Amino acid sequence: MLFGWLIATAFSSFASQSAGFGVTAHIKNPPNAITDLSAAAVGSANGDIQLAWKAPSNSNHVRMDHYLIRFATYPAANVASAETWWNEAAATQQTFSPAQAPGVQEFLILSNFSLGIHFYFGIKSVDQDDMVSPIDSRVGLPTQAQSDPLYIITQPPVTPTNFVGLALSTNSIRWTWDNLLGASFYILNAYPSGTLVIQTTNTAIMESDLLPNTPLSRTLKSGNALGLSNPTAAETVYTLANPPINLSVANVSFTTITVTWNAAGNASGTQYRLERSFDGTSYVPRTVVDALTYVDGGLTELTTYYYRVRAVNGDGILTIPSSAVVAVTPKKVDFMAPDEPMGLKGILDPTGKAFTLLWEPVTRNDDGTTINDLAGYNIYRRTTLTGTGNKITLEPLTVTAFADQVDGRTYYYNVRAIDSSGNESKESLFADSSRQANIIFLGADNLTTVTVPQSVNDVLRSMHNKYGVPLLITMTEKPIPSETNILRSINLSLIRGDNKTAVKDVAFSLPDTIVAVAYNVVNGQLARGVPTAQSADASAVTAASPKDLSFYWFNGVTWVKIGGTLDEPTQTLKTKTSFLGDYQLRIAPLATSLTLSEGNVYPRVFTPNGDGFNDRVYFVLENPGNAQVSGEILDLEGRLVANLPPPSTQSGVGTTLIWNGLDLNGAVAPGGVYLYRIKGEGKTFTGTVAVAR
Repeated sequence: MLFGWLIATAFSSFASQSAGFGVTAHIKNPPNAITDLSAAAVGSANGDIQLAWKAPSNSNHVRMDHYLIRFATYPAANVASAETWWNEAAATQQTFSPAQAPGVQEFLILSNFSLGIHFYFGIKSVDQDDMVSPIDSRVGLPTQAQSDPLYIITQPPVTPTNFVGLALSTNSIRWTWDNLLGASFYILNAYPSGTLVIQTTNTAIMESDLLPNTPLSRTLKSGNALGLSNPTAAETVYTLANPPINLSVANVSFTTITVTWNAAGNASGTQYRLERSFDGTSYVPRTVVDALTYVDGGLTELTTYYYRVRAVNGDGILTIPSSAVVAVTPKKVDFMAPDEPMGLKGILDPTGKAFTLLWEPVTRNDDGTTINDLAGYNIYRRTTLTGTGNKITLEPLTVTAFADQVDGRTYYYNVRAIDSSGNESKESLFADSSRQANIIFLGADNLTTVTVPQSVNDVLRSMHNKYGVPLLITMTEKPIPSETNILRSINLSLIRGDNKTAVKDVAFSLPDTIVAVAYNVVNGQLARGVPTAQSADASAVTAASPKDLSFYWFNGVTWVKIGGTLDEPTQTLKTKTSFLGDYQLRIAPLATSLTLSEGNVYPRVFTPNGDGFNDRVYFVLENPGNAQVSGEILDLEGRLVANLPPPSTQSGVGTTLIWNGLDLNGAVAPGGVYLYRIKGEGKTFTGTVAVAR
């Protein structure tokens, strides 16, 4: 027995020390991969996640020493890429020790994870021989250990972010927003009524059964058990529009094509973009309108035009185009232009920013026949009265009003009527955007003007004169005798807009109208005739200079000298008046002081009966010094009957006083002879006038 024990012991000792005979004392194998790693949030506000697994073993039963743990915000794509994922997550490695015996449950809590972010985990074990196991077997599988940190609700959630709407069709809108930590649900409300649309736990909702091109306005709140957030700003989204249908050509003329279409159920006010092409392939936008018809003007005769139309929803999203239509303009045969627009009136708003131009409808052609093809009106604007006019309306206006933003600048506007054949009328009178809102006549010499301010220009409109028709201003050049002191003779007349005949019994209510007649000058010397840039005939040139000019006006009986104010920059002589008629420029010395000639009181006998003619007596003074002037009317016994109203003054353009035949009580003075007494510049002018009943 003892011998046997000694033999066994010796053999055992020999085996443990004799590696040279192929016997290994200790074999090092890596641990087995962990197969049950799991992750779960735990009840803490610190962003804690608990990992759990069972301690693995290896084939030679060596105990585990510690564990290596890594995590990322994304999983491994598959098992083959597990090691790649492990290496990418190296910066997150955590070490956990000591290890339990194989098969014993291990637990580890990792902290400070960002709330609202999903995390994925992997683990390897390291045994006491420093052998490292493969990555745990769940990495790369859908069951890879994963968890969100636990969020502890302590207050209501914040206002939702990225709340937007998107039109999906003509009857549906999809609303989306970001998912919020701490939000258990979301409330979608109508705006501004606040009516509940829906409460949901989702971060998207679709509203349907809506109408085409219809706006929806919504706000969004988030909520939890502790309350609701503030609402988002209102978001308004339009459903898509329906493509227009039934596009057709309604009328074709030499220069216009009318196209119409059907709204196809779109809401009232939907806008439509008409597109035009010359070849049926390359289309360009022509206009955007909210009507279902459009008159395309300014076209060329014998030309082919293609049209298609798209609807535009309230957010500016275009539909697909309609089917196209084609039309060919015929050859032009109408050459009769419309009559020029009349009855202009300008209105400048109190701020000086906006100017509105009004005029009366054109009802006749230039030859007086009734117009039946009026297409509308074009507006032209100039920066100077004698400059080049630019058309500022893209298409002819179909209304008799136009507004423009002027921002305190003075522009000069005129209107031209245009018919469907493209025939355009002559220019209207001008209207300026100054504070006076003048209506201006510009003569053929491009220098002579009649400027009628707002205070008296209503007489040019049909509803403010005795004839009930708009009035125009014309200028006629009259012959002048040779070898006289007369340099120019013209007639400025008011004419009826309907039959173009002159009227002689209409005057402006106040002497505020400025007549400026241009003179001819050659090398600084006055010359007879119309102003011209060319040299005048030598026989027409005088030895006088512009300072030797005077204004004369025919009062119906005789020529009266009214002086005038020289405006050399505009090459005109100016005066203020209530009357048009015959004017002359003569070589005659201007007054050097306040003067009232006998012929400048007219009419000497007047009839203040309110019929609009011969209702006033005028006292026209030459006033080169712009002196202050006052006047009064006395009866033959020296009693005061009336004070003459102070004149409407404009420096250097003359002075006119008016008596309307009324006494101090506002009653018409009895018929008879009256004295006038006018004072100024230390002078007194007296004489008589008569009231006829």
